[in-house]
Amino acid sequence: MRTTKFIALLLALALLLSLCACGKKEEEAPQEEEYTPSDTVSGKTLTGGTYKDDVFSLAVDFDKSLNPLRTSSSASLSIAGLVYDNVFEVDADYNLTSRICTDWKVNDEGNFWTLYIDTTIPMHDGSNLTAYDVAYSIQRAMIYSSLYKGRLYSVQGCSAYANDQLCITTRYPDTRLPWRLTIPVIRNKSILSDCPAGSGPYMFAFGEAAETTPTPEPTPAGEIDYTAEPAATPEPTPEPTPDRLVAFDAYGDGTGLPIDTIYLRQYTDPASMITEYESGLVDLVVNDPTGIYNLGYGGMNEKRVFPTTNMHYIGFNGFSDFLCYSSYRQLLTYLIDREAIVDEVMDGWADAAAIPVNPRSELFDKELSDSLSYDTQKCQEALAALGCRDLDDDGELEFALSGSKVEIDINFIVCSDTAAKVTAARRICEAMQELGFPVTLKELSWKDFTYMLANPQDEETKKATFDMYYDEVAITADWDMMPFFEEEGPLNYGSWKVDSVTNAIKAYMGADQGDQKAQCSAMCQTLAQEALIIPVCFEKKVVISHLNVIRGMSANQYNYFTNMQDWTIKLK
Repeated sequence: MRTTKFIALLLALALLLSLCACGKKEEEAPQEEEYTPSDTVSGKTLTGGTYKDDVFSLAVDFDKSLNPLRTSSSASLSIAGLVYDNVFEVDADYNLTSRICTDWKVNDEGNFWTLYIDTTIPMHDGSNLTAYDVAYSIQRAMIYSSLYKGRLYSVQGCSAYANDQLCITTRYPDTRLPWRLTIPVIRNKSILSDCPAGSGPYMFAFGEAAETTPTPEPTPAGEIDYTAEPAATPEPTPEPTPDRLVAFDAYGDGTGLPIDTIYLRQYTDPASMITEYESGLVDLVVNDPTGIYNLGYGGMNEKRVFPTTNMHYIGFNGFSDFLCYSSYRQLLTYLIDREAIVDEVMDGWADAAAIPVNPRSELFDKELSDSLSYDTQKCQEALAALGCRDLDDDGELEFALSGSKVEIDINFIVCSDTAAKVTAARRICEAMQELGFPVTLKELSWKDFTYMLANPQDEETKKATFDMYYDEVAITADWDMMPFFEEEGPLNYGSWKVDSVTNAIKAYMGADQGDQKAQCSAMCQTLAQEALIIPVCFEKKVVISHLNVIRGMSANQYNYFTNMQDWTIKLK
């Protein structure tokens, strides 16, 4: 059974390695009864998913800090929603709310935001929340956190100018900026603390009445460069380690929280995490069913699924001899059987989408997405219309260029780190080959894959090092595609510079609220016409807990504990 437990919980590392998107309302939990083991993993029986003690516990990694703006541990970051308020919350349907902002406004140009902060909200250290705390948290997220720095791609600067007001400037119009600002708010000047004060429903507590003395942060000299690479994490003075979270009595409307104390247990590696959960000593984990560490959980646990902004997509290289032409890229969308990939490759743990907007969002254009779905006949007709056919009866397609026959040779690359990505890429490759495309799929290590993406053209031969690739990336919940196509953009692996695409993105990002849906559809239409990338699906993730322990939970990608006051927790 030790082997069983090890395997069963290796999945739970997905809890710790992921962060991502919104949650569905839970279904009514079953009535308590005697449970027996069910489900199998690798031919071995899993134990029943039941709690084993009378306390509620979560796993964290004390060795990698509990500061959400500094930690490199997904386990530690997963509890941030218990201790800290986010500037904004984004729910399962990508709706926007905020507990700490009373109002927010953008100027007519869409590049200057003013946020108004509720200064009556108490923080755990006895102070009240101010705009200086919020601005400081956004600034430090941009400097120290690789996770949040990517999310704040459009932000140019942020500063407070009164206790209740701060401003944010963006590099280009961004009228949906708040959807990016799911950033935890810590106390001003506390970036060097391993457990800074927040304003969330729970606060850190220490054994034997230990006192914390955070290291003061030195004042930076000159202007802060927010566009630089994330700074090295400063070394703080060692602090006592909290052993639990306790309810913050001053939180919210005073109606109380479902439990007074949440215990923190040290996470050291996937095996220990899995063992902790299966033994019932840890009560909640988050799993990525399509990720590298997923092995599958038994059916005796309660699972609450939530969508994410983790998009799987096909990308193309602008240096490709064949796929540099948009007319040939466009038709490849009809060779991607998204529904089959979702159902058969990802076991339903994804939402099919042919446009870069999650289907749960109100901005999703279902009609447009459906028009780009799997249709091999439409692809064949498009090939014939373009004159791309087997010109020399060798069983493979060629195309004519300036009256001459040109051979096609497509190099398709994918990272081999997860079976789901590899299998999806293989299916797309097979569909292309069935229509006569000469395509070779190369399954590369993460190191080789990222190196090739960073070097799309061979310096000596000037030839493309690859023609197309399969990848996944966590995009922002405002569906901003600029990082893929802006010159020097961090996701512009194909070295594209297409004005029609960047102009369509800017028109959407700068649109007034009443025009955002139409401009989003127009952006997606332009992206489909140019087909610089072709979306496949958006991953789902799942919160897993023991039977009958939690009710009322509705997790999302950015905060697993977003509605903690509505929970009930029943322990042994």
